[in-house]
Amino acid sequence: MECSSLELIPLLRGRLRMGTCTVDGFAIAIVRGADGHFNFERTIPRPTPLPGAASAPPALLVSRLIGRRGAYTFADRGQPARAEITGISADLQRLRDRQSAGGNPPRLLLQGRARLGHAPQGTR
Repeated sequence: MECSSLELIPLLRGRLRMGTCTVDGFAIAIVRGADGHFNFERTIPRPTPLPGAASAPPALLVSRLIGRRGAYTFADRGQPARAEITGISADLQRLRDRQSAGGNPPRLLLQGRARLGHAPQGTR
């Protein structure tokens, strides 16, 4: 990931504020295990913060996040992919976490190609 800027003053106030960030060639793989849990679910408890440590991460604001040449797959563990999206391009503007959302909702533009399930033999 490459970002055009990181503002210092907001960082000193516990806010992470960045300009335009670009991610090129990203991949997202969602896998469901035999136990029914997904690979992104937290299955172990979060560690207890050290005394005096901040309890929450800094507020986040990214003016613009551009993703290019991305891919997404969904599969059950040990099985072929059930869904696949390739060539994903994303352009998100005013990306904020819940702490700093304010009144401006983010703008989202996604593009890509999708293949769901398995095509019958002899077709594509």
